[in-house]
Amino acid sequence: MAEEKKDLRIRKTQRELAAALLTLLEKISFGNITVNDIFTQAMVSRSAFYAHFDDKYALLRMCADGLMQQLFGGVKESGTPLRWQDVLEKVKENVKIFRNLMLADQDVEVMELTRASFHRGFEALLATHPKMQDGLPGLAEVVSVY
Repeated sequence: MAEEKKDLRIRKTQRELAAALLTLLEKISFGNITVNDIFTQAMVSRSAFYAHFDDKYALLRMCADGLMQQLFGGVKESGTPLRWQDVLEKVKENVKIFRNLMLADQDVEVMELTRASFHRGFEALLATHPKMQDGLPGLAEVVSVY
């Protein structure tokens, strides 16, 4: 029973830190966000942040995977063009976050981390919905990278 409560507290703290990072990314680039900004926005202590993450890049990895789950996880079984439209609409909803991740600082590590998360999400989507490959302009392995 005590283990369940601990797991819930850990998940809650991680969720709060992730939400804080995403909120900050809607306003400023990742390079301009400090760990102090993140734990202040999340209303947790510095030690709580470091108990869960080594640095802001570790938190970003978790957030990027969550964003990709959002993008690709809820795609419906409908006609191929509509499914791609669903993904693109979700990108559009989060355009400020993606812009502040990919374009603002052009941090190679952040860009690679985001690209790798996108690639994993894209591959998982195609594994779940193989017919979606029909609407692609090339091989799925190539399209997901570019």
